[in-house]
Amino acid sequence: MQCTGCGATVPDGATACGACGRPVVGAGAAAAGAGDSLRQVARSTVSATKSVTHEAVKQGKAVTHEAVKQGKVVLADTKVAFKELGSLTKKAVHEVGQDLETAGRDLQRAVKKDK
Repeated sequence: MQCTGCGATVPDGATACGACGRPVVGAGAAAAGAGDSLRQVARSTVSATKSVTHEAVKQGKAVTHEAVKQGKVVLADTKVAFKELGSLTKKAVHEVGQDLETAGRDLQRAVKKDK
């Protein structure tokens, strides 16, 4: 690169001319360009992170919703099963009660016969 003040050759990356000391115009622009590039990379990284996070939250909500839905189905099935169990238990207790009454009457008859 050439110095805009004295025309001397300035090595790449130098911020000032070695011959006259004048600041090199392109050096500041290159540094600014590098800063712009870093800012763009940072923005892209933040954007990608937000996107991935948003998708993860969305999938997490979907999985949670499905689990809750399945849980409600299981709960409903459990309620039905308990109702059926209750009905069966009542029926079984009633039948056992009737059998005991019948056995009691049979026993009373047998005792009367033996007397």
